[in-house]
Amino acid sequence: MTFLPIVERELRVASRRRSTYRLRFLLALFALALWFILLVTSGRSPVFERGKMLFMAVGILALGFSLLAGMFLTADCLSEEKREGTLGLLFLTRLNGYDVVFGKLIATSLHAFYGLLAILPLLALPLLIGGVTAGEFWRITLVLVTTLFFSLALGIFVSAFSRDSRQAISTTLLLMIGFAGILPGLWYVAIAIGNWKPWDCLLWPSPVYLYSHAIRCVLQFSARLDRILPRMVHSPRARRHLPGPCQSLSPSVVAPKRRRFRRGSAR
Repeated sequence: MTFLPIVERELRVASRRRSTYRLRFLLALFALALWFILLVTSGRSPVFERGKMLFMAVGILALGFSLLAGMFLTADCLSEEKREGTLGLLFLTRLNGYDVVFGKLIATSLHAFYGLLAILPLLALPLLIGGVTAGEFWRITLVLVTTLFFSLALGIFVSAFSRDSRQAISTTLLLMIGFAGILPGLWYVAIAIGNWKPWDCLLWPSPVYLYSHAIRCVLQFSARLDRILPRMVHSPRARRHLPGPCQSLSPSVVAPKRRRFRRGSAR
């Protein structure tokens, strides 16, 4: 007997479905269209500001996809077997409980994993543009993978106690809203009432707090870059080593607003 036989069977079946490849293609196409629109409409902002903006936009899109994956994919996987009466037939064989649970989890979460895997290369493009470091990219990637697994596990947990599909989907949605939004809201209320450190545990299960804590490093890096880059470009040592065209272009790239203000005042 093979290890996790339902997992092997479901993976073979999913590899023959056209929806497995269509979902991955559509998600990558939508993320690429959003990336292109933001890149075109960013105007004459500095290059590292564009990279940061694109990184945050694609990251928020991937976070929303990871949060809602469990509601649409795993919330009705076990309850459907209960309604059809086929769940008891699976236990007549030599299968264990973890075989059924892992098999259903992997079979239903394969589309979500492929979709997130298609978004990650677009999330890495700001590394070439600037404004984002490799450590920040890997932190956000780890947050997205963790959020996706949490959402899928929460959906299959609710499905194990439900029989109706609408009830399972709505319960999964309410629990995800509670973890992602209500618990951080209670934390802010607790901070407003009194600064109690034990209330910090309300933030730990929230995927939104985890993502905001990881994206905060990107914002801090961008703020430091805004302060350091003009000093580096306009320093005497940099002017000695930079060629002439770079010296003429550096003020327009680093401080475009200051240059426009001088033109208006000259008129």
